[in-house]
Amino acid sequence: MEAIRLRVSVLNGTKCRAPAQCDKMSLLLVEVSSHFCFRSTTSEVSFGLLRAHSRPNPCRKAEGAAMKATIISFLLLASLVWGSDRKLAPELKGRQSANSIDVIVQYKITPAKKHRDTIAAHGGLVKQHLGNVKGLLVTLPASRVTELSNDPDVAYISPDRPVTRQMNNAAVGVLANYAWNIGLDGTGVAVAVIDSGIHGVDDLKDPQGHNRIIYNFDSLGGGSDDQYGHGTHVAGIIGGSGKDSICSNCDVTIRGIAPNVKILNFHALGQTGQGTDSSVINAINQAISLKNQYNIRVMNLSLGRPVYESYTLDPLCKAVEAAWKAGIVVVVAAGNDGRTNYSVMDMAVSQHRGMILTCSL
Repeated sequence: MEAIRLRVSVLNGTKCRAPAQCDKMSLLLVEVSSHFCFRSTTSEVSFGLLRAHSRPNPCRKAEGAAMKATIISFLLLASLVWGSDRKLAPELKGRQSANSIDVIVQYKITPAKKHRDTIAAHGGLVKQHLGNVKGLLVTLPASRVTELSNDPDVAYISPDRPVTRQMNNAAVGVLANYAWNIGLDGTGVAVAVIDSGIHGVDDLKDPQGHNRIIYNFDSLGGGSDDQYGHGTHVAGIIGGSGKDSICSNCDVTIRGIAPNVKILNFHALGQTGQGTDSSVINAINQAISLKNQYNIRVMNLSLGRPVYESYTLDPLCKAVEAAWKAGIVVVVAAGNDGRTNYSVMDMAVSQHRGMILTCSL
């Protein structure tokens, strides 16, 4: 990697002559693939960043105070060069556009008024609070994200990334009929389905015609009905009774895995099957808050997106972990993009035994 050269003034030094005329001296060096050379009229010092050692330098010995001044100058410059974007997701680094973008700002503590004021001072607007991840959904100019990340209370900033639907399994694939034969059909259990909404169909009613969709929540606006079809499909796989496939022209009755389960509908993906981290996180948070009221035992997330950072930083993974910690069995999609393209949900579930992957290979 090519070295970067900066000019730094150092006082009380002795002017460096030609290498052949200079006395050799040992200077503190830290090696990396690229190093910085600080040159002034009085001394020349080379620095890098990884490990400290000594090596000869073809310059006359400078005064101790001058050397200290050079090192302090280097450390200050290095903190600006390397420390400014360490709390930013990869897609946000180096963004200089004045156009506004939506980001999720995670804090080390629960965000308060002072944090909202700081966001406003950077030209941003708080759109939503994301409780369990100590986060805020913020829109602000892309060029100001780095400045905001310098707030010592900020833990990490990532885009409000798009999330899409993922589900390709059926009851027959898991031999659900064996569970039915011993009376395990979902009675008394509620499942939170976080998807594109659920349309009320006969398959999701009990034998008396009562709707088994007992709660609806809209995380996007525009109502909780399914304008895309994926959420209804997923709900049918989870708890369809098979009524809509009993007819004179039907070849097979298609039942869900738990055909008597209660369903809570969380609308987090829009009419194109797309949502965002924040829409899903809001749905997860709401489901957690309703766990005891509705006896939510299972949460289904047939959706995902690529992995961009560690699960310890990813806000969606943190929200899923909060559901797991609340005592909810979390079922997530995996394998829809092949054997080597991992989803963020694969990463979240790999960290906890209380989560279940549904795979499509």
